[in-house]
Amino acid sequence: MQETNAPADRSHPVLVEIRDRLKDVIFSGGENISSIEVESVLLRHPAVQEAAIVGLPHERWGEAPHAFVVLRQGAQTGEAELRELRGLTSLTSKAA
Repeated sequence: MQETNAPADRSHPVLVEIRDRLKDVIFSGGENISSIEVESVLLRHPAVQEAAIVGLPHERWGEAPHAFVVLRQGAQTGEAELRELRGLTSLTSKAA
């Protein structure tokens, strides 16, 4: 399991409920990427019900944004289509 240091409830022996994140900015190759802004762009897509962006270690950039997306029931889309969303490319281009 990836260690995130996010505030979480671990009272259940199997489930972990993430309550928040420690930071909203991902530092990637000298650029500051707002996870909240990226989530906002993803949530504009009609197929996306939920989105969460986290920074994961990247050997070249230090951190890179990674999206966790839940689609609406019956909806279909793919990573390539979501990466092309207007506004998303400029927010995350360095970390791609």
